[in-house]
Amino acid sequence: MLLVVTLLALIGWLLWKDSRSREHWRRLGLDWEEACPLHRPLALLRSLAPGLPQVCRLYRSSSAPVLGFFKGRTPVLMVRDPALVVAIMQADFQHFADKRHPIQLDKSEDPLSQHLIGLTGEKWKMIRSKLTPIFSSGKIKESLPLMEEAVDDILPELKAEEVDIYQLAVTLVTDVILSYAFGLSRQDPNRGLVRRMGMKSIQANYRIALKRAIRFCFPKLFRLLRLRAFEPQVTSFFVEFVKHAIWKIQASSHIGRADFISRLGSVAAVVPEEERDGMVAAQVFSFYVAGFETTCFALSTSIYELSKNPEVLMKARKELDPLLEKHGCFSYEALQEATYLTQIIQESMRMYPADYATPRICTKPYQIPGTNIVLEKGTEVLIPGFCLSRDPRYHDDPLKFDPERFSTENKVNIIPGTYLPFGDGPRKCIAVRFSMLELKYVLARVISAYDLELDPTTPRELTFDENSRVTHYCGRILVRFNKRRNLLSELIPEN
Repeated sequence: MLLVVTLLALIGWLLWKDSRSREHWRRLGLDWEEACPLHRPLALLRSLAPGLPQVCRLYRSSSAPVLGFFKGRTPVLMVRDPALVVAIMQADFQHFADKRHPIQLDKSEDPLSQHLIGLTGEKWKMIRSKLTPIFSSGKIKESLPLMEEAVDDILPELKAEEVDIYQLAVTLVTDVILSYAFGLSRQDPNRGLVRRMGMKSIQANYRIALKRAIRFCFPKLFRLLRLRAFEPQVTSFFVEFVKHAIWKIQASSHIGRADFISRLGSVAAVVPEEERDGMVAAQVFSFYVAGFETTCFALSTSIYELSKNPEVLMKARKELDPLLEKHGCFSYEALQEATYLTQIIQESMRMYPADYATPRICTKPYQIPGTNIVLEKGTEVLIPGFCLSRDPRYHDDPLKFDPERFSTENKVNIIPGTYLPFGDGPRKCIAVRFSMLELKYVLARVISAYDLELDPTTPRELTFDENSRVTHYCGRILVRFNKRRNLLSELIPEN
């Protein structure tokens, strides 16, 4: 009898909590989308981690500046107003300083969870301040020879046949990251193993997706179940590998190394000794994973659009050929002068931002400007960057690939808060200079050496994977690389 009463009481309490959480946005007086009912468990699970199609549907479902919805039973506020986006990311950043709910994980069991993106509060501020000098323009410039080496090994092997652009991007980007982040030469026998473990860390399946959803929506449950952010095999490998690499650097008399891992001494110096190996490994690991996913996607979509728009490729070539003649190679200085090439990358990132939605956590109560609505501490906010960058209210003909949007004359017309490929404010991607330099160098080499032809089987409009945690297209992009034959004639100016 006592068991029955207890069960009924528990069910009643759960139903009351469910009803109360579903009324959250009504009590605040906001537009909202109803939470998934409990009798639809699959839909409820899917709502824990909404993919790009779900975010776009939510964005289009309302014209209000903000819209409430639910991840499971967790209330989330979608921000549709660019001015409020700017306020959250910049002016009122102190109210939204964290990207995720703080989770007190066991650092000894899950050390890779201490990466910069996942850190919160004062620890994030401290580690960010130590990492920032590593990504200065001067330091990034030193990485260009590593990019040149990777491209020299791969591009000349391309033949006039269909190439899967994403796989090409994976090869190029991982080669650069392995050299820069881990200090591995191309002859190092460990490169293949590091590459495999890195790929293993980003492989997606339903088990990983569910675990990620629990971590972000129910952080206390995540800790209670002793779940880990990353697989134990991946964690132990990267921690031990980085520890060994640091030992080799300290034992070596060679100084002035240009790789990322040798410059992390400033991070190690401010971390307790028992956390040091894990903290340093986490920063190297996150540089690999974040750089891999975003740069591969940006490179593949840029080449895709260039193959669809030969007039854009030709205009870029007319800019790059004189620079190549002037500097003798695509040096750092030459790439700084390639303004139209920069516009191509910026426009590609507008159409295809790798991070389709950016989360922020309300770290102290916040009154939405111009309203009486106060967000409670702990409220999650979602900024749908993909939708904002394709909204016709803010970008004319948004599905047209037009690098002229970012010309000196036109870029002043871009509304702040509607173009967020690297985020914005103090939490903006710390490696933006490295990513842009890598993209510019690879694309400059491709444009100057090849004519690009889109395979007829590749769709003219991309669709997107609803299960990916970052923006990713469905299917494959196949492009034929035809070696350019008339380089000399095109270098001669017209009369």
